[in-house]
Amino acid sequence: MNATEAWDRLVAALDAARQDHAVDDAISRLLAAPPRTTALTELRDEPVMQQFRAELSDALIRADTVRRMLELITTAVTALRAGSV
Repeated sequence: MNATEAWDRLVAALDAARQDHAVDDAISRLLAAPPRTTALTELRDEPVMQQFRAELSDALIRADTVRRMLELITTAVTALRAGSV
């Protein structure tokens, strides 16, 4: 798996974790209320994420280091989603 694929897997796991996390607390109630001037957006659509991915693709960031970091984060997010942590 290359670093770009690892990045895509991490972003997908983070988006899924956000959607899976259902808690009845003040934040959840606020998010469930009718939207105000802000709204949730997909993580992949955020400008900083797009910039990171572009720099990763353009080899401005050392790919093997990023790939290992992204795989580690993806493993942690996946474990948290599964409730094994």
